[in-house]
Amino acid sequence: MQTISGLLFGLCFAATLGGIVRLLSPQGSTKRLVRLCTALFVLTTALRPAQQLLHALPDARFRDNAEAAADAVRENARLAIEQTARRILDAHGFLTAQIETQTVVRDGEVHAGTFIISGVPAEQAQEIADEIFALTGERPVMETAPSEAAGR
Repeated sequence: MQTISGLLFGLCFAATLGGIVRLLSPQGSTKRLVRLCTALFVLTTALRPAQQLLHALPDARFRDNAEAAADAVRENARLAIEQTARRILDAHGFLTAQIETQTVVRDGEVHAGTFIISGVPAEQAQEIADEIFALTGERPVMETAPSEAAGR
């Protein structure tokens, strides 16, 4: 409703302003030129909301598609990092180790923003972190489990 009232106000204002300019213009060819210019002014004022609507629609669709694509890229990168880390942990026998990853975009590339692995003994944490870094390019934060030697 507010949009329609704004459109009507703009049209009334343009028509009033055009009428005043036409009344003040001198007779002859100048009057015809002023009449043409005021008619074009009122017409563009009337068509302006439609033009804005047409320009806004493709931008909104593109923005939604771009955001969805960026979300999909981040999720795929997160899953790839997580799966690689899980394979390495499983190969070392840490089947119950927990992996937490969240991705961020830096310099146009997707990186693991939060990459935490918990449940790995301190003696092997650095070796596993180095192996994960070599394969993924991301260095995890290792929250180490109590040492097996300390528990003896």
